[in-house]
Order: sequence, then C-alpha cells, then structure tokens
Amino acid sequence: MAKTGLQPGVLLAMPASSDLTLSRAVLLLIRHGDQGSFGLVLNHPSIMKTSELFDSLRLSWRGEDVVFRGGPVSAEKGWVLHEPIAGTVSITSQIGMSTTIEQLRAIATTPPARFKMVLGSIDWAPGQLARALPRGVARADADPALVFETAPELLWDRVQAIGVEPADPHGIGARIRRLFGLAPAIPRATMRRPR
Repeated sequence: MAKTGLQPGVLLAMPASSDLTLSRAVLLLIRHGDQGSFGLVLNHPSIMKTSELFDSLRLSWRGEDVVFRGGPVSAEKGWVLHEPIAGTVSITSQIGMSTTIEQLRAIATTPPARFKMVLGSIDWAPGQLARALPRGVARADADPALVFETAPELLWDRVQAIGVEPADPHGIGARIRRLFGLAPAIPRATMRRPR
C-alpha cells in the first residue's frame, strides 16, 4: 500500500459533499493498513438516547445521553470511545474503545469522565481511503479535547482550523498531496495561471 501519512488516532474532516453520511463529517481513523481502513464519525448526533440503547441491553445508564451516528456500516453495532481503561482497545495513549457487552456493563456501572457512544462505522477497502484524500480532507491529531469535549456542531470547524482547509481554492490539492505524501509538491512560484 502506498504511504499516506495516515495512522490510527487521526481526525479527518471530510469536505462538504452530496453524500450526507460524510458531508462535513469528522472521522476518527481507528484502523488503516493493507487490509483497509475503519473509522467512526464523531459529529453526527442521532435521535437515539444512550439510556434507550442501554435499556434495550438491560443495563442502566448514568452518563451523557447522546448517541452519535458513526457511519452507515453495521449501524446496529455500538462502539464506546473513552479515556483509557484497562482491558479495552487502545486507539491512542489517551483514547480507548470498548465493544463487548462485558465492557459496556463496566462502563454503565461507572461511566468514565470522557466518553462518546457511537453506532455504526465507516469502512474502506484497501487503498480506497488514500485514493479519496486528494479531493479535500483536513487532518489533525486525535486530541481527546477535540474527540470528547468539543460540541458536535463545532468539531468540523475546529479540525479545519488545525488542518488543511478544503475550501481554499489556491493550491489545496498540492497541499493535501504534500501533507499525505501522495505526490511531490510543486513550489507555488513555478505554478502558472492559464491565459
């Protein structure tokens, strides 16, 4: 697989799109490699409440009551992002993930201070995500403050402010390709405008 500069624990802000699943979505990239890529949308709240979801599993819930739509794949599968907890999946040194019913029971009993409940995911075939990048994706490290504390309606703008801004009409493709190592950058001084 071509080197893209992507790794687990990166936030990607997708540009505006007719695909409502990804339009202005901020994704947490959880897996990226030769087998494909996997991520969760962090800023699209659903109408479902966490308490309703946990009630359906016969678990009580004492934490925040928002469930996010993580993407269209396996929309019935739940993921809980949280601060690191022993025995759970580590995405970064400051972000963990739980998926099993045993882990959900433990979290329901004592919710971590920082967590986010997500249903569904986004999956890409091998190489598919890397091919989509030149169309305009901002990238930022997965800072727990962004993942857990930034309001969903502000998250896309915050990641845009940190990363590359797809709306920039001057040199965005070159900057994205340079950022992800997809093609050599062309110095701006050598670029010529058509006459």
